[in-house]
Amino acid sequence: MAQADVLWSPSQHMVEWMQSHGWELPRRRFLHQYVLRERTPRDAARQQIDELCFFGRLETRKGLDLFCAAVNLLVQRGTIPSRVTLLGKVATVDGLDSSEYVARHAANWPMPWQIISTLDRTGAMAYLKGHGRLAVLPSRLDNLPYTVLECLGAG
Repeated sequence: MAQADVLWSPSQHMVEWMQSHGWELPRRRFLHQYVLRERTPRDAARQQIDELCFFGRLETRKGLDLFCAAVNLLVQRGTIPSRVTLLGKVATVDGLDSSEYVARHAANWPMPWQIISTLDRTGAMAYLKGHGRLAVLPSRLDNLPYTVLECLGAG
């Protein structure tokens, strides 16, 4: 990076992260967020949300614990979604297989739930485009991940 004439970054967070990790950056810096445009027309009308979909690797860093706590709170308040799907690769939470972690929380959920961990990026985005699905990305560390922009671009 020290030999670069210009730095283009999608966020100020990334510039600050590089600086905090000792990167030597060029003086000329530009911030330019990713831009995604949906190529197919989509229905702009509001849809009822029937399914909450956690979208991301099933781990604490991606907010799996926050998502489970939020679903628990919805259940306690009687605002129960029709279905819950966790869409992402299985990992670990507090040393526990994340599918087991979810199962422990879901034992008190009155709605059907599922983990789908076999889809690639294209398959996951296709799943999320299904009627009444809301992607939830409660990530603890990302500042403006490409996944958020993909979801916004896909509606």
